[in-house]
Amino acid sequence: MLSAIRGLRIAITEVRPKFKYDDKREAALQSAVAERLAGRGRPRDGGARVQLLRRRDARADS
Repeated sequence: MLSAIRGLRIAITEVRPKFKYDDKREAALQSAVAERLAGRGRPRDGGARVQLLRRRDARADS
């Protein structure tokens, strides 16, 4: 039985984070998140903020 146990070693070379858009949250909470993204100022925060606001506004129009 012990001869069947194997090990695996994986070298992580890159991590790609994703931003999750939660369309089921209230518009006020989405606006607060957008403002925090604007204040934080990390490299991809601007794009995430634009997308969050676009999705919020599209949901309000429907």
